[in-house]
Amino acid sequence: MRIYSLPTGTLLHSLKPHDTPVSALDTDDTSTLVVTGGAEGFVKVWDIQGGFMTHTFKGHGGLISALKFWGKGGKWRLASGSEDCKIRIWDLIKKRYSIQRRQW
Repeated sequence: MRIYSLPTGTLLHSLKPHDTPVSALDTDDTSTLVVTGGAEGFVKVWDIQGGFMTHTFKGHGGLISALKFWGKGGKWRLASGSEDCKIRIWDLIKKRYSIQRRQW
């Protein structure tokens, strides 16, 4: 994953987010965080300006197929879905999943 400065085109950071292919990606509303999901089932959150990982979430049994940030009032969450037919809601403050739903 490469992060560039858009006004200048300068490469800011070069990162290897996963050992397997990245299968899903989303950015938060402030464009300060990016989340990646890999084929190995891990979800990783990155600080875009700093170029470092802030969270690693493990809990899916397969390829991550969907990711979405949302939050309000100091409660920041991240939803992830995978081919194991589970949707997990991760609490970014507590750094763990808060809700798990099984898709039928």
